[in-house]
Amino acid sequence: MKTFIRKLFAAPKSRPAPSNRARLGFDGMALDARVMPAAVTTNLSAGVLSIRGGVGDDNVTVSKSGTQIKVVNVGGAGSDSSTATFTASQVQVLDWAGNGGKDTFKNTSGKATLRREAGSLAGNSGVKYGFVYNPVSKVGKLDVYGGPGATRVALQAQRLDLSPGDPGYQPNVNPVVGVNVVVGDQQAGPSFAAGSTISIVAHKWGGQNTFQNATGFTMQTLADQPTAPAAPKASAALVGKRLVISGSSANDVVTLSKVGTGASAQYKLTGQNGLSATYAASAVASVDLKDWSSLDRFTNTSGLPRVRRESGSVASGVTYTFEYDPGSKVGTLKVYGGPGNTRVYFQPQTLNLSPGDPGYVPNQNPVVGINVVVGDQQGGPSFAAGSTVTILTYKNGGNNTFVNATGFAMRPGT
Repeated sequence: MKTFIRKLFAAPKSRPAPSNRARLGFDGMALDARVMPAAVTTNLSAGVLSIRGGVGDDNVTVSKSGTQIKVVNVGGAGSDSSTATFTASQVQVLDWAGNGGKDTFKNTSGKATLRREAGSLAGNSGVKYGFVYNPVSKVGKLDVYGGPGATRVALQAQRLDLSPGDPGYQPNVNPVVGVNVVVGDQQAGPSFAAGSTISIVAHKWGGQNTFQNATGFTMQTLADQPTAPAAPKASAALVGKRLVISGSSANDVVTLSKVGTGASAQYKLTGQNGLSATYAASAVASVDLKDWSSLDRFTNTSGLPRVRRESGSVASGVTYTFEYDPGSKVGTLKVYGGPGNTRVYFQPQTLNLSPGDPGYVPNQNPVVGINVVVGDQQGGPSFAAGSTVTILTYKNGGNNTFVNATGFAMRPGT
C-alpha cells in the first residue's frame, strides 16, 4: 500500500519541511508538549458588548461595517481565529479584558470602551479601590475596601473650579469630576465626566474601618470580609457526543478512564479540588481539551480519541488551521490568504489501494488528507478515510483566489 496525490494540477516540485506544519494534539503526543488554542468570547447585554480573551496571544480588532459591529481575532500563538458580528445600534459600549498571553486590542468602531481602574493607598492601611465606568451612560461603581485595622476612610469629591464664562459654569455650583479616597495624608481615586452618577460600596473587610462620605453620591457600607476564592478546578461538559474538558487557572491534573463493560460501561473523569463526573460510554465518542496550558496534565486511559487541532503555513503568507474530531470524523479546515494576489489550490491526499487491501473499492481511492498548494509549496492536514471536512476560506485583505478539487464543500469564512 502506498500514498499518492492525484495529479489534478501541476505537481509541486517539493514539499515543505515538516517544521512548517505545527501539528497539535495527536493522541500519542505528550500533552505537556504544547498549549492548546483558546477562543475569544463575546456577549452583548444591555448595550454592553463584552469581549474576553483566551489564554493565548489574542489580536482583537473591533470595527464598524455598515450597520454591523465586527469583532475579529487574528489568533496568534495558542489562540483560535474568530469573527463575530452585532447590530451596531444595539451596541452602546465595549468591555474588553484579556486573559493572559500577549494580547492586542484595537477599536476603530467609534464605540466607547468601558473603563476599569484599580488602585491602593500608600502606607500600611491596606485600603484599596476598584472602579468601573461607562463613559456613554456616565454611570459608574466605586468599591472601596478597608484594611485589616481600624482605619478611617474619607471619601471626598473632586470638583472643577469654574469661573463665569467657563463652559458649564453655574453660580455656586462646582461640578464633581472624581472621588478621592483619603486615609491620613494619602489619597487616590478615579476621575470621570461631570454629571456622572456614581454608586459607592464600602467594604469593611473584617476590619473596624469607618467610612465618611462627603461626595454627594450614595454609599452602601457592607460588613463583609475578604473571602478566599474557591479552589480552581477543571470543568467538563458534553457537547453532542464530544466531552469538552476546560482547564482552570490552576495546574490541572485530570484523568479520564473507562469502567465497566457492555451496556453498563462508563467513562469516569477525576481531578484535583473535587472534580468528578461519570458519563455513559454510549454517550461519548471523543474528548476535547480547551484552555489547557503546558503545566496541566491529562491522562487518558479511556480509549477515547482526542479532538485534534493543527496549524501551519505554506507560502506567500498563506496559513491554515484544522480542527478534527476523530470520533465523528468531522473536521474544519480554515485557510487564510496572504496580502497579495495569491492563487491557492486544494488537492486531495488519497490512498492508492490494490485488490485485497482493506477498504479497496474498484476505481476509488479514499481521501485521507488535503494539500494546500501555493506555487511549488504545499502543506495541510491528514485524517481518516470517510471523513467529512468543510473548507472555509479567508481572503485576509488580499485578492486571493481559491480552487477546490478535493470533493469537499468550500465556502468563504465569516
